[in-house]
Amino acid sequence: MNEYYCYRLHVRAVGCNILLKCGRLLQQIAVDMYACVEQSRLSFIRANQASLRLDTYNNIRNAVVDSDMFGRSIGRRVILPPSHVGSPRYMFQNYQDAIAICRHLGTPHLFITFTCNPAWPEITRNLFPSQRTSDRPDLACRLFRMKLNQMVRDFRDGKFFGPVSASHNPLSDPAAIDAVISAELPDPAHDPEGYSVVSQFMVHGPCGAARPNSPCMKDQRCTKHFPKSFQRSTLITEDGVVLYKRRDTGVTAKKNGIELDNRFVVPYNINLLFKYQAHINVERCHTSMMIKYLFKYICKGRDRARIAVHRSSHVNTAVNEHHQQQDEVVDEILDYLDCRYLTSHESIWRLFQFGIHYSNPTVERLPIHLPFENNLLFHDSQSLQQVAANPLNRQTKLTAWFHLNAMDPAARNLTYPEVTKLYTWHDDERKWQYRQQGDRLARMGFVHPSTGELYYVRMLLNCVRGASSFHELRTVNEVIHPTFKEACNALGLLNNNSEWLATMQEAAAVASSSQLRQLFIDILIFSEVADTAELWSNCWEYLGDDIMQKLRDYNHNPEMTIEPVILKDHILYELEDILFVRGYTLAYVQLPLPSRPRTNYFHNRLLSEQYSFNTVELRVQIPHLMAGLNSEQKNIFDSVLQSIASGDGQFYFVYGHGGTGKTFLWRVLTAYLRAQGKIVLTVASSGLSSLLLQGGVTAYYRFKIPLKLKEGATCAIKKNSHLA
Repeated sequence: MNEYYCYRLHVRAVGCNILLKCGRLLQQIAVDMYACVEQSRLSFIRANQASLRLDTYNNIRNAVVDSDMFGRSIGRRVILPPSHVGSPRYMFQNYQDAIAICRHLGTPHLFITFTCNPAWPEITRNLFPSQRTSDRPDLACRLFRMKLNQMVRDFRDGKFFGPVSASHNPLSDPAAIDAVISAELPDPAHDPEGYSVVSQFMVHGPCGAARPNSPCMKDQRCTKHFPKSFQRSTLITEDGVVLYKRRDTGVTAKKNGIELDNRFVVPYNINLLFKYQAHINVERCHTSMMIKYLFKYICKGRDRARIAVHRSSHVNTAVNEHHQQQDEVVDEILDYLDCRYLTSHESIWRLFQFGIHYSNPTVERLPIHLPFENNLLFHDSQSLQQVAANPLNRQTKLTAWFHLNAMDPAARNLTYPEVTKLYTWHDDERKWQYRQQGDRLARMGFVHPSTGELYYVRMLLNCVRGASSFHELRTVNEVIHPTFKEACNALGLLNNNSEWLATMQEAAAVASSSQLRQLFIDILIFSEVADTAELWSNCWEYLGDDIMQKLRDYNHNPEMTIEPVILKDHILYELEDILFVRGYTLAYVQLPLPSRPRTNYFHNRLLSEQYSFNTVELRVQIPHLMAGLNSEQKNIFDSVLQSIASGDGQFYFVYGHGGTGKTFLWRVLTAYLRAQGKIVLTVASSGLSSLLLQGGVTAYYRFKIPLKLKEGATCAIKKNSHLA
């Protein structure tokens, strides 16, 4: 079916090509074609649900002993396998492979998005008369794939960004970044061609007040955080975020009748724009902890929303819900199809069998299992005696590695994850053979600590070399230990927090912060942690990425920072919620208590105002501000900072005539403290004085002081209010 549709979608020298001249109807036809192909594949998988079974070798052997002769009596059903391109399991495995590459070779240096240009001359000159680019999705897809492949070849050949090297980061300083990435409009007087291509492809907007109905607008703000702030030079923040140089040069580009300056320019590489004449966003990647979110975005699948309404009786609602949960069948095929949205370009791309994912080098997936607990796929009509007797069913990559160590002395110097360096897996023969050329990365799947012995098997496979059997894997100093956990203990892997810290670090590369918090609590409750305080101090930063990002999104400030102690309190309250559901407390698992009462930072307008200051810009201003302090001002500045650092709560009164620099001193102090993520309340006795302070208000407004003071008067601050 797919080949026939592809045949129909190609231009023929003989004939009238009626299908390709249908205009917008071709889009609908393409969607229908791919929907038929996709439904056919899914129908095959669904039709074979009853005949395909998956179970462990040990259960099959036990079933034979219990006289269960046919496969239909045991096993669990396969739903939607990762072999189906685009399925959730397919996307998740690609995500884990990408993280494995980053773990071995380092984080990527550049993140590049390439958008098809419908006005490419290769497209326009091949259109039929009176056609537009939207009428020929087949032509756009074929040409875009050709240009994408050419771009990848250019990168491999060292064009645009130099030689490809995973060991060296060429973008480690601002000067190197400026050499390949720009976020400014070229001067039309000196570079008219550069100005033309940048203004045509790389200017965002207009949006904001000039165009409030722009697609990027939400809650009267641009979701892409445009316009950016002017930046005199490229700056790399402490978090690794790059603020590209955006000088106020006075050069503007007119878009939809509105003049836009450098604050609306999307970062680009000018040589890429010249060659490919399209929107190509080039960004420097930052912070290894954020790389997982980059790949999650790529491999997350399609956006969708679904609402389900279930009928339930008013009587015995809890019982009905319990039975409903028991009877509910998880249908992954239906979940995959629900809310699925197909476009003509995606349909054409998939019909032509163009890849939706590519990575280099490839990653070998290494399974882990306990003795005789490997999974087997078999047909329900097969005899279980034949399945159990087949020697290939007992041979997995892990057991084949044991056999390789027994036969080949060269393999005994490698751990299980290192075997792919010298050997390659031949699935038809179910064995490892010596690699003739090249190299390949490998990854073992993540194993949760609550799985028990399987977790300790994985721990041993990471460090034990040359084991020829599961018995030898449990052998330490010629002593065969009864369990894999005791073998880990004999090797000294359980004497401190190193195993749990390694577990958290490995999980942090692939899991979200909410998942990491669940894992952290599981470790504290179900495992033997030597020092909870040490594990907390080493892991707390992994647990709060989403909290910090939510605060930034809520306050529409991508550079927002808060004090580490406040972030720790947020994390502790999140952990406390998880523990409460399980019937535990922070004190039970020996975690510290939050240092301040719980505050809803996401709905407190006053806190949002205090955290809305651009800390990155303040850090840039601080050296210039401090250089303007005289000796007396510097003495006061140091005294105030020392008092804040010691926490002794001193009161300072600065006296001086008008024009002696009191306001400038307040400005330097507030900028310095706010740059560290601290809250500074700047108040003055009059409205005119408050205008001289950044974020300043009158003391009457801030503390609700009555304008007419009487005996017994109090500030009108209500308990549990945002101001309190």
